[in-house]
Parts: sequence; C-alpha cells; structure tokens
Amino acid sequence: MTCKTAIKLTIVLSIVSAALNWYIFFQSNNASPLSSSSHELDYSQTSGILNGSWWSREKQSNDLIGGPITNSTAPSGVHLARPNTTPTTTTDSTPRRSFSATMGADAANSSSSSSLSTTTTTTTTTTTGNNHYNPQEYERLLQETLIPLPDSQVNTTNHIRTFMAGLCNQYQRFLGTVLLAHKNGYGQIIEESVTWKDTFGTDAFVYTSKLWDVVHWNSFYPTLPRFARYDKNIHTDLTIVTNKKHIENDTIYEWNETKYNVSANHDIWKDVTHPPPLGQHPNQGEIQYRQLMKLIDYGKAHTSRPEEYEIYTTILKGALRPHPILQGIIDKTATSLGGTNKNGFMVIHARVEPDMARQQVCTDKKVYFMDNITDMIYRQFPEPPVETVLIVFARSLLERMEENAQGKRRGRNHLDKVNKYNLDSINNLLENGMWGGKVKVIEAGSELVQNDGDPFYRRFSNIAGGIVNFFLAVQSKILVGTEVSTFSTLSMNTRFYREERENYFYRPDGLHSATPPDSNKPHRFVC
Repeated sequence: MTCKTAIKLTIVLSIVSAALNWYIFFQSNNASPLSSSSHELDYSQTSGILNGSWWSREKQSNDLIGGPITNSTAPSGVHLARPNTTPTTTTDSTPRRSFSATMGADAANSSSSSSLSTTTTTTTTTTTGNNHYNPQEYERLLQETLIPLPDSQVNTTNHIRTFMAGLCNQYQRFLGTVLLAHKNGYGQIIEESVTWKDTFGTDAFVYTSKLWDVVHWNSFYPTLPRFARYDKNIHTDLTIVTNKKHIENDTIYEWNETKYNVSANHDIWKDVTHPPPLGQHPNQGEIQYRQLMKLIDYGKAHTSRPEEYEIYTTILKGALRPHPILQGIIDKTATSLGGTNKNGFMVIHARVEPDMARQQVCTDKKVYFMDNITDMIYRQFPEPPVETVLIVFARSLLERMEENAQGKRRGRNHLDKVNKYNLDSINNLLENGMWGGKVKVIEAGSELVQNDGDPFYRRFSNIAGGIVNFFLAVQSKILVGTEVSTFSTLSMNTRFYREERENYFYRPDGLHSATPPDSNKPHRFVC
C-alpha cells in the first residue's frame, strides 16, 4: 500500500467513523416525533425538550428493556404472562349532518375562521348526548364571540408556533401557551394562530374552534385570554394564507394561516408590530407549564403564582371543553356505557404498545402485559364495580407491528411475541368481556368519530378521537392508567380538580391510588 493510498484510506475511515458516531448520537437522542421517549399514538405523547426542540429522547432497542420478561424477574406476587402462549380468542352511533362553519355577517371585512363547505344542508337542531345543539345558532354565537376587541381595551398577540405530537402533548403546550400569553400581558389571541395537528392521521392542522367550544371558552375572559379572529383592518402587520383540503364528496375544509407581512429589516420581536408575536423560542410554553407543575407539586403555586394557578385550574375544571358535536358523542357514549342501571363505566388506558416497551425510562413503573393489568383490577375489585369497561389503546400500532412480524423470514423476535400476546389479550377482552363475561368491554375514540356521520370529524378522526377518549376518561366512574403516560396523568389531574378521586395507576406490584381522598395536589408527571 502506497503512502497516498494509506492517507486516503485513513481519511475515508475517519469520515465513516464520524458519520457513524453522529448516527448513534441522533438515534439515542432522536428528534423525530415517531420515536419520542414517551410516544403515544392517537391519544397522547409525552413531551420533552432536546436541544431546544419539542421532541423527547428514545434509545432504540430491539428487545424489551432488560431482555425477555419472566416471572423470575417480576416483583413478588406479580404474574407476568409468557408471550409464547396465546389467550382464547360495538359501539352505538347516530348519523349527524355536518357542521357548516361559514362566515357570519360580522366577519365580512375579515379573513376569518374555518369554512366547511358541503352540499348537505345542516339540520336545525341536533340532539347530542344530553344537549340540543343547533348548528346555526352556535355558528352565530361563535362569529359573535370571535369579533376582536379593540387595542384600547385589550392587548392582542399572534402565536407563531405549532403544536406537535399526540393530543396530550399538544394539550400541555396549549396550557403553556395560555400561561405565556398571560405572563406577557396579552388578553386576546388570534384564533387562526392556534392550531392542533391531526398527528398520525392527515397531519393537517385544525383550528381551535373546530375542536373546542370557543363560545364557552371566551365566557371565561378576562380570567382566560379570549380568542378573536384575524381582522385586516386591525392586525395590520399580518396577512392570511388560505389552505384547502378535500375531505369527502363535495366537502372542502378551508383554513387560514397567519403570516407576518413586514419589511425585511423589520424585527417583529424588537420593532412595534401589530399584533406582537408570541412564542419567540420553541420551548417557552412548555417551560411555563413545567414550572407551574413543579410549584403545584411543592404546594407553592397558589401563593407564588396565584393568577397562573387560577388559569390552570379553571381550564381543567371545564373551561376547555370539546366542540358541541364532539361533546355530544362523548355524552351519548358515556350515557350508554353507564347502562340502564346507571352503574357507570371504567376506562383502562392500556399503554402496552411496543414503543412503550422499548423506552428506557421509568421501567420500574411499567407493566408490559395486558392480562397483568386486568389481574390487578380483579384483585382490587373482586366484583364488577361498573356496567361497562372502555379500553383506550393504539390498535393501529399493535396491528401494524403484527402485520410486519408475519412477513419476517427469520421469525418473530421477543417484542413481536409480546405485541401479539397483548393484541390477542385485548381482542379476547372485547369478545368475552371481564368478570367472567358479566361486564362488556369496548373500544372507542376514532371509531366513534368515524361512525358518527360528520365528514369533518371523520376525516380528522385521530385528533378528534383522541379528544373523545380523553373526555370519556374524565367522565368515567373509575379510571385505571399508568403514570408513565401523559394521557393517564393529565386525565387523572383533570378529574382531581373535578373531585373525581377514583383513579389508579397500575405498577408491577398492583394498583395504586393516584388521587387519594386526602391528597391536596394532583400527580406530577416526571417520566
């Protein structure tokens, strides 16, 4: 080998080595939303901050943490089902017309909120659960409440960041954004600037007013900042970019994005801007939320930050509630799940998807098998405490992994076997029920939304289904979940402020009360 050849080879090897080290580092600190450390498809995702981004860490693994789980590695008294054995192996819906979010007369001079144009005429009144929802009347109230207040009365801001990941990650960031707006003295937020992502579905962004009851939210002003539509005559440094997305048949969803229309040398953060922006750094809202959660955990929030504490508790107590169409699905489902005897229903958040098994965080708090969870429930409740059980889980993730495993020429690995075992266990529960068949078991979420008949929510069923699942968990008689999940934790904390205290975390040694009767603070998420 010549000297030149040796030098070239050395350089090539150095480049390859550097690239490999970078790849390993990136995989260990992956910034992709598909591999965040507490990633939860469809219904939630644990947030984190990595190098100034929203994404969390995940160290990839081909097997369960610590290798195959056996009874010998389990805590005393806890049965771990073997993945090489297989267990023996409906929802109500009422079709509804679509909600037409067309512009009202008050918005004639504005580039405004979403427009859902269809060839279907909306009905005058629709029964949604225990409420009577009149689309035309609600639309009138919505357009009225979105009229912006003048600058002389309130400070307005335009949010420049987007919410990413699963529903509960976005919910936490929304809470942080509201806290950040209050901290900066803003009492009004441009509604088009706050959007929610239909993650793992269409990946499109949806207005707050299409998912949440903004008429109800704005009634809490000035405790909470109100939402207002963009008005070109008031918000002079903003412009609108209109997007369109085909839903089905002749239904088109239109939404507007706010963009700053200023000169190249205009600094929106330093120069006078109408309206000023919110969210200079990607993690500002998240930091606000986490700081408040820490103060609540220390018992200091109500004295050190009383206004922020009031904002947080006001939201969780009910200021943020689903859009009337979604709330109707929730109320109707909750009523049917409670049964004729009105014994109520239990929600089990079965966080047994394979991505959770890969994550090397809070492993001492995880339960990997579905039948371990039900065994704990049977020990806690020897007799059925409810009429129905609703299981919340990411079916698509389990089924996708099972489909991939069937095509492997070298056979299933351990994680594939665990995944199939859990999928079979859940399907067995759905078919045969719990407590010896005395209690029916169902799954809801996206399926309920898809069967409801509204084309908009059927199209964006991931984010809408996550909202339905979350508030069914909030309205349940008993909630069983895991402290390694933001879905479980945030829904239980919501129930805490609504005086619903029958909430349990499953851990390897059994069920533990998440909100004991004598507790004076909610659980703080740390995983």
